[in-house]
Amino acid sequence: MQKIAIDELRFEWDGSSVDHDYSGSWDWDLEPKETADLLALLSSLRALTWREIKEQKFNSKHSTRQLHHSQDVSTLCKEAQDRLTDIGRGDQEALFRLRHGNLIRVWGVLEGPVLRLLWFDRLHEVCPTES
Repeated sequence: MQKIAIDELRFEWDGSSVDHDYSGSWDWDLEPKETADLLALLSSLRALTWREIKEQKFNSKHSTRQLHHSQDVSTLCKEAQDRLTDIGRGDQEALFRLRHGNLIRVWGVLEGPVLRLLWFDRLHEVCPTES
């Protein structure tokens, strides 16, 4: 199967893959402020192409990095890797994550231009070693 080049396509998201059964630090039991943060993030990206999203940067004390990017599953915490297997996504090589503020990460599976949301990582624990 040919891989779809998505860089010129507009950002899309889908909530049908949300891992509602997970209970823990990246579950979907959102507080009102978290819901507002999530909607603000998704709304801010809706008019952008994937190239524009991938080119967004943030500056830390030590470097400039991508704000939103793909993350190899092998770098995720063991609990997240195990959870992917539990939900039938154990074949994923990478997830895509959106960053909101210092801690919040929204994780999903990128299928074509559609980010299929999985987890709302409020405490940056799915991949805690990354800043």
